[in-house]
Amino acid sequence: IVVSAPTGAGKTAVFEMAMGRLFASDLRGRPDGHGISKSRKVVYISPSKALCEERYDDWSQRLANVDPSLECACVTGDAGQDSYRNIASAHVIVTTPEKWDGITRRWTDHVFLIGSVKLL
Repeated sequence: IVVSAPTGAGKTAVFEMAMGRLFASDLRGRPDGHGISKSRKVVYISPSKALCEERYDDWSQRLANVDPSLECACVTGDAGQDSYRNIASAHVIVTTPEKWDGITRRWTDHVFLIGSVKLL
């Protein structure tokens, strides 16, 4: 699904609902009902670094309240090598188009990560 709408129309809200549904279905499918599978990845691509940082701060806090095992990673222009390592363990990846392009071009040895992305 591609959501294209003017600023302030609720694209992020639609994304949050889809993200919640994905994680809720994963929790329901687990026998113990605890923890989200590391094979579930959500990628949020934003045109600006400032919006990425805002979403990262907000979602890190809110998702930790839902399930402390949910992890977020923010990969922007200032990202160091540590942020790339965080991608493997993160459930939610917040990034810019340029960084996502660079990340996916280097994933030849990490093809399983691309297969883990369930929502983009």
